[in-house]
Amino acid sequence: MIRFKRHEGFRFTFNTPIPAIFTIEEVNGNVVETSEGMATMMDISPNGLKLNTPLNIPISKLGQVKISVRFQLNETMFQVHGMIIWREDKYNHFLYGVHFSIDERVQEDLIRNIKSYVKSATD
Repeated sequence: MIRFKRHEGFRFTFNTPIPAIFTIEEVNGNVVETSEGMATMMDISPNGLKLNTPLNIPISKLGQVKISVRFQLNETMFQVHGMIIWREDKYNHFLYGVHFSIDERVQEDLIRNIKSYVKSATD
């Protein structure tokens, strides 16, 4: 199992989860094509996010499934790529921790939008 320490400056938990769409891009090093899955984004940081979905993503080994996640924050549409690093089974849904594989420019844009979202949510 891959262990990650949270060194990001902040993690924001949404009061109302944000709708997201994801696709699985790679499993165990093999490129795959899947249909889109619906999810909600529970929280986000500059380095990753937590997804909630009724879909059971087949994971034989954590850190071996790469996904693409699309979501809108403020007026900006994001498509980020990342790796599933943990999974938690709930009664009728699954939570997934996704660690981003994004460049610095996208990360800076994401940070700006998270801060703007937080500011508008507290006004």
